[in-house]
Amino acid sequence: MLALYEREGLELELLAGAEVTVDEAARLGEPTLRAFRLGDGPYLLIESPYEFAGMELERTVAGLMERGYGVVLAHPERCPAFMDRPRRLREMVERGVLCSVTAGSLAGHFGQASRWFALELVRDGLAHSVDSDAHDAERRPPGLREGLRSAARQLPAMARLEPWLAQDMPAAILAGEPLPARPT
Repeated sequence: MLALYEREGLELELLAGAEVTVDEAARLGEPTLRAFRLGDGPYLLIESPYEFAGMELERTVAGLMERGYGVVLAHPERCPAFMDRPRRLREMVERGVLCSVTAGSLAGHFGQASRWFALELVRDGLAHSVDSDAHDAERRPPGLREGLRSAARQLPAMARLEPWLAQDMPAAILAGEPLPARPT
């Protein structure tokens, strides 16, 4: 991957950060949690659970926020607990939680239910960034373009939202800077 950037003459800056499960976040100590923050900011990327999610999710997130961490939920559009109860996610966002929608979900790579839920989250102002959720260079490579283009075909406001979702908010989260307002 680095060779590609070098060959194309592109600059690449790697920043620290990790996606943490709810269970791990509840038991990890301060030094480890600080090491897992996204970039230079106070944000932790918490994995939205793929299976049953009891109230431990809300308790853990609230506890992290009380300790001064910001919380970004990764791929909430693929979480059955939120798909079954969207109000649950809305309540978390109203308490200050941010949501990162996966570009692959917007493109339909994780099924139509996740795609439509991701579009609803963007439309309803519950998505704060669109990210790749890349795992490797081949099976799940980094990339946003396909998902953003697919979303733009369904959501006319996407032209105004795209820079905010794909550049402005992620940059502010990584830098620990004030979050820019969502375009109207």
